[in-house]
Amino acid sequence: MKTDLKLDEPTQKKVYDVIFKYAKQSSDERQKLMAAGDRDAMRAKMTEITAARDKELKVILGDKNYKVFKTKESERRQAMMQQRQN
Repeated sequence: MKTDLKLDEPTQKKVYDVIFKYAKQSSDERQKLMAAGDRDAMRAKMTEITAARDKELKVILGDKNYKVFKTKESERRQAMMQQRQN
């Protein structure tokens, strides 16, 4: 990501901190909700967490870099889905 977005060191740190914070939160919530067997609640919570993460990232990255971030995120997701199918 840092290569694609061409971020300076302080901005990289901010982005890393936001992504790490929400990844930890997602993991914790996923474990709780999967243990309860409530997939719908888990999906809703993950959507909520992603929206909060994206809101923070958009402020840090600005519109242009945020769009690049979302495009690269989508490409990574597609690549993972293709690997699962193989």
